[in-house]
Amino acid sequence: MSYLVDHLPPDLVPVALAAVRGATGLALPPQDKVPLLRRLAVRLPPDLRGPVLIEALAAARALLDEPYRARALAALAAHQPEPDRTHTFLQAWAAVQSIPFVNLRFAEAADLAALPLPDALHGEMLAALTAAQPAASAVVIAPLLTALAPHLAAPRLPAAVAIARAIDYAPTQIAPLTALAARLPAAEAAPLYAELAAGVRAMDHVNLRAENWVTLLTALPPAQRPPLLAEAAEAVRAVRHANLRARHFTGLTALADDPAVRLRLAASAFTALTEITDTSLRLD
Repeated sequence: MSYLVDHLPPDLVPVALAAVRGATGLALPPQDKVPLLRRLAVRLPPDLRGPVLIEALAAARALLDEPYRARALAALAAHQPEPDRTHTFLQAWAAVQSIPFVNLRFAEAADLAALPLPDALHGEMLAALTAAQPAASAVVIAPLLTALAPHLAAPRLPAAVAIARAIDYAPTQIAPLTALAARLPAAEAAPLYAELAAGVRAMDHVNLRAENWVTLLTALPPAQRPPLLAEAAEAVRAVRHANLRARHFTGLTALADDPAVRLRLAASAFTALTEITDTSLRLD
């Protein structure tokens, strides 16, 4: 049913809607029924859409499982006009806040933060993260900060940067700190970029260091990449496995603006490719 909903011809949408409502004896779990109602509603003509969205909204509010309720409400909010949209987003955030497990709470918050929320709600999310930071895992802190970064008001950025800096695993810092640095004046962003480069440089594991040079350079603004490309290339050359070396050189090639640098990196990628003895890995 889930796959069919988006591919039904228009004349069968009302039939599917009746089935979802239980007219054919189909008994769907509430967490499955709500998204189907929403997806069918948007397939209906505008004059028929409103009542179905209202029905889906009532069913979403009744969901007992907080993550399901938060996701359902957030998805429905996108189809509402203001001020109803803001009200529904606030209900979705309330559902997230009621999740008892801190890491699950902030994992759900990261998905919500990526949506077009009211500005004040992004601030509330940062405040909640600040309060819960000692108990939350970096694995969930980083995606939430990354999602919040484009939306935070300027006065909130230093607090967000402080949380990202407190993440004690360099690979996990890259996404949130580069996203936050992009919001800062150049003079304030430069130390963050240098800090991230130092973190990658200090990694002991050869493969991890090479992989994270590519990750960091991909996340950096193009103007920040050239001084680091040569160092990243040297790190990739130290990788023992030819398939990984080829993959990383290919990644660096895509990031080089200078044609001569790009050609050298592409040649290194090709050389590594020819050294792969396993045909399946070479094709990959």
